[in-house]
Amino acid sequence: MERLLQVEDRFLIAGRGVVVAPVLPLSGRTSFQAFQDTVQVRRPDGTTRDLLAEFAPEHHRLIAGGSRWCIVVRFPSASKDDIPVGSIILASAETHDRIL
Repeated sequence: MERLLQVEDRFLIAGRGVVVAPVLPLSGRTSFQAFQDTVQVRRPDGTTRDLLAEFAPEHHRLIAGGSRWCIVVRFPSASKDDIPVGSIILASAETHDRIL
């Protein structure tokens, strides 16, 4: 398993699940196909949990002006308690390479 990100914040969005921040940059690609994969959430207390994650492109408007496309990681069947701030999201090498 390879590290994707450390959760700085998370939000529960009705109908979409828990969305974690930060979002991941699209790294100059012109397209990205949404997909799902099981990832490991390593929580600050040392416990781990395997959860289904969705990786999807989303358009973001930046506060300082401009906009960009990013990859949003969301967990459709998780609660905010499943993914505390400070958790590390780990994914398979294939998923890691597909995103980063």
